[in-house]
Amino acid sequence: MKEIKKELVDKIEKEIMCFPKLIPVLKILKKKCKLGIVSSNSREYIIQFLKRNKIDHLFDFIYSDSSILGKYNVLKRVCKKYELLPDQIIFIGDEVRDIEACKKIQIKIIAVTWGYNSKKFLVKFEPDYVVDEPKEILEIVMSACVSRT
Repeated sequence: MKEIKKELVDKIEKEIMCFPKLIPVLKILKKKCKLGIVSSNSREYIIQFLKRNKIDHLFDFIYSDSSILGKYNVLKRVCKKYELLPDQIIFIGDEVRDIEACKKIQIKIIAVTWGYNSKKFLVKFEPDYVVDEPKEILEIVMSACVSRT
């Protein structure tokens, strides 16, 4: 059973691709924003994924941490390490725990519906924004940048 599970995980890790409509959005955002990845996945896996999708050059940092104390504490460490204030961040996530962590630290969150949790479930936790398409991320982030100037 262990060997089958490992083979399945290896296959998924080698074949999973980025949501296609997201790549052009990331390229535009990179011109205006600092982009980072915060994940409980291993740094090596994240780097492989980014290289496989030819988007490794778009990110300023990768922060890999699977804290048993919760994502809230991970986000606090990210803010401290990269000298970021919560009001300078818009987090993009696909899980309820992303929403809960961002609310605790007062970080704006865009919940995406093409990931781990369904739209119906995400909405119950009242993220700042819910998007069905990557282009909507661009609209939100750009309007946030305009409102700060």
